Amino acid sequence: MQPRGRSHRSAETSKAQPATQRSTYDHDNVGFRHNRTRDRLAILELIGRLALTIDGRDWNALGQLFTDTVYHDRTSLTGGEPMTLGVAEFVDGWRQTLQNMDAVHHLITNHVISLDGDQATCAANMQGTHVLANASGAPCGRSAAATTTSSNGPQAAGGSPD
Repeated sequence: MQPRGRSHRSAETSKAQPATQRSTYDHDNVGFRHNRTRDRLAILELIGRLALTIDGRDWNALGQLFTDTVYHDRTSLTGGEPMTLGVAEFVDGWRQTLQNMDAVHHLITNHVISLDGDQATCAANMQGTHVLANASGAPCGRSAAATTTSSNGPQAAGGSPD
């Protein structure tokens, strides 16, 4: 029977290594996990800033969230192929799409973050609600959903932009 609260694997690891090695190994692993957690939280915060910045239509701030080139995959929404754009072209595309809307709201969910050294990839679902008042003044909503994958575009891929 296994000790309570420990997996079979951790029990084997404990038996295989002397206590002094286990202590050093665990200490290093805690630091490694802490860094990975910090990186994941920085990426999640950056993605939250992305949605809020788009909704606020703060185009200068939007450009600050990305490196000089942006890998952009909207194939689940528009078809075609993923694109790599300059940050100015990327931001201008958002500006042209949203500048005449009366209201916009974007939700980004189901983040799956993969870390590989100093590189990160985040796949997520994005839903945008775009409202444009019709001739009678009543809102006419448009909603779009996409699966977005970003790799090496956001500045916070390796840490916080602050």
